[in-house]
Amino acid sequence: DDFARTPIIFIGRVIATSTTQSNPFMGYADMTMKVDEAFKGTVAGAQIIVCTDLQGSMCGFGAIPVGARWQMWLTETKLTGF
Repeated sequence: DDFARTPIIFIGRVIATSTTQSNPFMGYADMTMKVDEAFKGTVAGAQIIVCTDLQGSMCGFGAIPVGARWQMWLTETKLTGF
């Protein structure tokens, strides 16, 4: 099931955001999140950097504003690491 296949699951708050525009059509957002509730693969209080594409057409969700609280189900890719 999805829970078993997902290495890190938590609810956290964005404490910092930065974006990188690699060209006029592509870019990335890095959000530093503080873990409020840990469900798997992390602990409460940890800080995790989440990287995503800025464009929805690239399956990204863009930069999440500082202070926003989200539930995250994270997997590792070649672009990112834990």
